[in-house]
Amino acid sequence: QYLAAIDVNASVAIKYKTDDPKLQSILKTIQDSASYLRNVTRSQLRSLKPPGLETVGLSAAIEDLISQWQMSFPQYEININIEVDDRLVDYDTALTVYRCLQEALTNITRHAEAHKICIDLVTQNKSVQGNDISLTIRDDGKGFDPNEAMGKGLGLIGIRERVHALNGLFKLHQAEPTGSVLTLNIPL
Repeated sequence: QYLAAIDVNASVAIKYKTDDPKLQSILKTIQDSASYLRNVTRSQLRSLKPPGLETVGLSAAIEDLISQWQMSFPQYEININIEVDDRLVDYDTALTVYRCLQEALTNITRHAEAHKICIDLVTQNKSVQGNDISLTIRDDGKGFDPNEAMGKGLGLIGIRERVHALNGLFKLHQAEPTGSVLTLNIPL
């Protein structure tokens, strides 16, 4: 709120006519800095607590995550299929799915050298076994040895542990002809 106040006050001050171009330049710099800090703060808050996860549901939060990500990485072609009954997904499961997708997208941008990403997020009714949610992320990147990749960083280990904590299944394997596939199944 203080950054918003600085931004508004700088905007008002810029509108006052002055013959001093240095003052106008300083005010514009203050306004630009306040706007930049507001955007950084908003981004940091988004990473701490996904917007709308509790209010609008997992589907909308995932769509927002992908939209924000595509603004930063427009060079990727993304195919998205979301068929989720948000009423079936509790907050802990939704947060896990959200964080896992977030980490997977980060890994793809850092390591995969991919051009295309396919994301499938589906809730399923498996009659006898009950409902579950499935997230599959495929890329057409250079691929990797899943056994090696699990030991190199905490990202994939974190995804696996989050999924296992909810009695879910975690699968990571090479795609054909290239790339990788990450699949999560979590019971609801």
